[in-house]
This record gives sequence, C-alpha cells and structure tokens, in this order.
Amino acid sequence: MLVFGWGLFWMFLSLTKSGWSVEVSDKNEVIWLQNTNDAPTGSAAVLWCSGPALSECTAYDEIPVTDGDTIDVMKLNSDFRLCCEKGHECGLCLVIDATLHISPDKDQESGGQSGADEEYPNEENDKESFRLCYKDSASIGTCKKVEFNLNTKGLNPGNQTEISMVISHNGGFPFSLQLDVAANGFSQAVTAPSLQEVCSQKKLQKYLPSCQGPTITHVINHTMNWMELLVEGESEDLPSLCVQYEKEGICQRMKETTIPLQSLAPCMCFQAWFEEERESMRTLYCPFSDEDFPRELQENMHQNLTVDVHLRQVKDQQTMLFWNLSAPCRLKGEVRLCSESTCLKSKTDTEQLSVKNWEQTQMHQWKIEGMFPNVEGTWNTFYCIQIQIEGKWQQLDPICTNKSGRWRWSLLVVGSMLLICLTAFMIYFFHDFIKKWVQSYHRGKFVPIALQPKKGHVVLVSPPKVDDGVSESVRHLGSLLCQQGFSVSVDHWSRTEQGTLGPLPWLHSQMLKVESMGGRCVLILTQETKERTQDWSLSNIDGNGPDQPRCPYSDLFYATLFLIQKHKQQNMASERFTLVALESNLTQDKDRNLPELLCKLPLFHYPTQTGALLADLTSQRRKSVRTWTWPK
Repeated sequence: MLVFGWGLFWMFLSLTKSGWSVEVSDKNEVIWLQNTNDAPTGSAAVLWCSGPALSECTAYDEIPVTDGDTIDVMKLNSDFRLCCEKGHECGLCLVIDATLHISPDKDQESGGQSGADEEYPNEENDKESFRLCYKDSASIGTCKKVEFNLNTKGLNPGNQTEISMVISHNGGFPFSLQLDVAANGFSQAVTAPSLQEVCSQKKLQKYLPSCQGPTITHVINHTMNWMELLVEGESEDLPSLCVQYEKEGICQRMKETTIPLQSLAPCMCFQAWFEEERESMRTLYCPFSDEDFPRELQENMHQNLTVDVHLRQVKDQQTMLFWNLSAPCRLKGEVRLCSESTCLKSKTDTEQLSVKNWEQTQMHQWKIEGMFPNVEGTWNTFYCIQIQIEGKWQQLDPICTNKSGRWRWSLLVVGSMLLICLTAFMIYFFHDFIKKWVQSYHRGKFVPIALQPKKGHVVLVSPPKVDDGVSESVRHLGSLLCQQGFSVSVDHWSRTEQGTLGPLPWLHSQMLKVESMGGRCVLILTQETKERTQDWSLSNIDGNGPDQPRCPYSDLFYATLFLIQKHKQQNMASERFTLVALESNLTQDKDRNLPELLCKLPLFHYPTQTGALLADLTSQRRKSVRTWTWPK
C-alpha cells in the first residue's frame, strides 16, 4: 500500500527553475503537479527544501559517475506516492527524503565567503551538490545532480539538514516496480505497490480509471441448465474471465460465459478484467457462500465428491487403511473409521478435515489424504469410513473397501463378457471367411482362403457444373457403393486434393486404382453431360477445344472424355467406363439420344436399376496385373 508518512509540510511550493509546482491535497491523498513554465513532458524532477538551511534547489539529469559530490548523504527514505497532473492520467511518482550532513569546513567556507556571495550572488561554483541515482533490474539507471545554496545558520544540531524530491515520469512509474535508490554510497531498495493494493484504498480509486474494473452479475437458467455471467464495463474491448474454486485457488481462463449447473460450487469465484496495454484492475466476484447456495444445487456437491478407500500392507505385516477425498471446495469436518456393522452406531478412530491440509491438483480439484494405521482384522474384513461435514452437508453415506472374494468374482464376470463380445465381433467381421472354410471342409479338403479385399474402386465423374439435385443424388450413390464394400472417389468431393495434385494427375492416380483393384470409372449422365460431350466431339475434329466458357473444373471432365475416346479405339471402353443416368434429371427417352462417343457404353438408371449396377460393378475382376499408362 501507499504510505503517507512523509514530512511534506509545504502545501504549495513554486519552483521557477524546474518549471513545476507541487501541491499536496488537504487529505494527504495525492501530490498535484503543475507545469508552470511549459516544461517539456517526460521525466520531471520537482524539488523543494524542507528547512531554512537550503535554498534554490535544482536538479539536472547526469550520467552515472562516482565523484563530484560536495555533500554527504547520511540517510535515504524512499517510497512511491500517487501524483496527478491536470489533463493527464494519474500515476505513481518516486518521493525521496534525504538527510544531508554538512561538514564544519563548509560552515567556515560559508562564513568566510559571505562577502563574496553578496558580490556574486549567482556564482554557480558556490553551490553545493550531490548525486542521486535510481535503477531497476532492466535498465542502466538514471542519475540526478541536485544543487542548492547552503545557509549554515539554519543547520540542525550536528550540522544536518533535509531535502525532499519528487520524481515523476510521463505516465507514472509501473506498478509493482522494484527500484534501487543510491546516493553517496548509501542505497535503499523500494518496491512500488501493485494496482490492486492502490485500488483497494477507496479514497484513491477516483484518481485511477484502471481501478474501475468490469462489473459481474449472474442469472441461473433452469431451462437451459446453466448459470450465465453478465459482465459490463466502460471499455470497448470484451472482458477476460477466469474461474477459481476458493479465493486461494488457481484461476483458469474461461472461453464461455455459461457454466453448467452441475459444475457450480459454493466456493466458486470469478475474475474479470480488460486486456489492455497497461495493467487493469481485476474484479473478484463470488456469487455464493455456504449459507446462500441454492438448495436445488446442493446435491451437486455430493455428486462431485470422490472418495477412495483401500487397504495396504506395510512393514512388519501391518495393515493400514488409506483414504483420499477430492472435492471442488475445501471442506471442514472429520473422517471416522468404522466397520460394516458399526458405522451408524459408534465411532472409533477419527481424523479431522482441516482447510490448511488441502492441496489443489492440476485438474483444479481440491484433494486431501489420510490413513488409519494398525487396522485389525484380515483382508476379508469389510472396512468403511464415514465423512462428517460441517454445515449443511452434514453426514455422508459410508464408503467401504471391497471384499477380495467379491473382487475376484467381478473380475471373472468382466473377463467372460469381454470374451463373448470379442467372439461376436470375430464372427461378424469374418463371416465370409468362416463360410468358405466350412464349404471347403464339406468338400473333403481344406484350401487356403484369403481375406476378402475391397470389391473394387469406383470413380464418380460429374459434369463441371452440378445443381443441388444432382449433387444430392451423387452423394447417395457414393454412400451406397461405400456400404457395399467399394472404394469410392467422387470428383466434387475431392476438390482440395485436385487443387494440390492438379485435376489430370488426380484422375491418373484414380485410374491406377481402378486398374489395380478392379472397378469402373462411372460418368454421371445429365443433360449437361450430353451437351458438353457433343460440343467436345465436334470441336475435337478441328483440333480446337470447346467453344463454351470453361469452368474451373472442366479439365477433369474433358480428360475423362479423352480417355473414353482412346479406350473405344482399343475396344476397351466398356470394360472401364459406365454411364449412370439420374432419373431425377433425365427421362429414358432422352437417354436414348446419346452422343456417339458415349454410345455402346453400359448404361444404368439410378435408383431403379441399382441392383443391376452393383452386379455389373462386382463382376469386374482383374484378370491380370497390367501397368496403367496415360493414353497418348
């Protein structure tokens, strides 16, 4: 906190050489600085003398040096104060009180040269001086040369006097700054208060806009099963939020302003602040307490408690009962040891739940552990613990260890269920394999049977421009083929891959899969397919491309037509290419009027001829391994 114990009894002093005046408010809250001579902004040193022995105090910036002082500094008293200048935002300034020692020689020199002083009152060599420096860990430091006239008649007993100095930066010193102040071999470490410490003093909040943090309220919405935080503030930026369990807990950043009701706890608190270049005040908001936590949410506390109890043998064959408790909030109460028959009757050993013994885990839960040593009995004994919580949570149900016999039976049941499930999955996935194996057995001999691969690879090619109806039908057809065991690639599903490889290399890679796995390249037949094929065939006679405006995806479509043409010249087009007419787009009468390039290719209507299409695609088997090359 800021400490206002300074002996600054000058309520208003004007210093013409420095261009600044100082005024301390009546309530001793802040120091008011006033620029009287239009002094440059930035770092300003405002000086005044606190006794009759000094006059005409001035300060100059100097580089750090180790000599040149004419006055000894006996004591430093440094601290930070809140300084304000009209028209500017208030900030921290450094206030330094120094106790100076005047040697007897100075007294004699002053008395012997009094006549000279009257003749040359402005002689700079007659002034006394010392250097004052301050620095933080990230800078080389700043030094001020303090000069003044000395009047030895006003010295205190012991030839001592005092001088006070206010150092103010433009915008103020940073909060929580650590400085080392040194003068004439004497040094002192001083730490600036944090913004929270300054803003905690209500009388200073009005001077710092940063103290006006955002306001937080909440609304519980039972319909949506959540609590919503309402955050308001003067800043245009959205405030940042974090949630913590207990005021001493870790505050975790929040991305949403809604919290599920099952996650609420009475110790839950929220912090809100504005992300700005300068530090801003954080608002702490704790909506609940143990007394006013909603009754309908109290059951959440029981559900969010986790208790683990287990027996363990340690040295000398002693049996110990270990327990640990996890909860969103730290709880007070006791844990008592009991057996299955005595939990509700009488208590035996107890352990206290103390707030200071809780630790917060990485999952932001609070955890406490304990044990009951020298537990009597065998491993088959049914031990329990019962937790008694102070406040409205009262007594929880007993938590007991499991009998070893019960654990063995449970393990046997779980293992049997896993074996049954694994067998069912094996039968489901290897049904065809088992069927062929049984058939070979009935024939009187066993033959090697390989697992069935994919039925083949199907490439679906549509015209460059498709409407929503065509796109939806192609999607249904592709999904159906995938369900039937085919490997399927759809041209307008693979735009990203085409953009990376290029449309022609992509088509080449797909035809390699068709050649190696078996399958077909299926051309979706629409009215646009017929028109573009006819235009391509006519323009290809002259050696020119189509005259129609090109679509970004035309290259893939025309490359498919080029492959069909080359395969027809080799009488192989019907083995690699199939037409599928979408009944939602074409009628059977229109299908008969096909361009010459597409004639004699297998044609199926979807969805009425789905079975025939699947049978045709399935019948395509690779007869021999051949290398696919792009037709020239």
